[in-house]
Amino acid sequence: MWLVIGNDKDTIMIDRRIKLRHLQSFVEIARQQSLKKAAEMLFFSQPAISKTLKELEAIVGTPLMTRSRAGVELTPQGEIFLRFAEMSVAALHQGLDGIGQIREGSQTRLVIGALPSVAAHLLPEAVLRFNALASGAVLSIISGPHVNGGDKADHLAAQIQAIERAPSGMARAFSR
Repeated sequence: MWLVIGNDKDTIMIDRRIKLRHLQSFVEIARQQSLKKAAEMLFFSQPAISKTLKELEAIVGTPLMTRSRAGVELTPQGEIFLRFAEMSVAALHQGLDGIGQIREGSQTRLVIGALPSVAAHLLPEAVLRFNALASGAVLSIISGPHVNGGDKADHLAAQIQAIERAPSGMARAFSR
């Protein structure tokens, strides 16, 4: 079952068997580098997430990850597919969030992140311009020190989660 998009010259074939659960599972396995940890994060059993990954690999026709006792590692094909799977999942979430905002009549939200040095020099003018253009929008600024590797991603993810849990309707600034 293929979905055909485009004209004869630029035809794109998308297999309709690929489901959101395949993409979410693949992305989480790649993030966690572990089937077990990904299964826990998604509230799946380990056999279920393993089966989902095998189904996705069968649909795309190539191994996307290699498995070992140490965890999983992306194949070259998996690295390419991961970028697009992440974008696809993010786009779907944004679309659903947009629908939810319209349904609930909530305000438009913009979350930006900046290093303190950038935030201090560039953001005041940018915030004034933003407020002039979108006075009813909620602006969230995430500012923190430049850290390396997973610490930065963990810090940013924690701050974004804090913003998502906070009541809407006000601009907030977070710093580490």
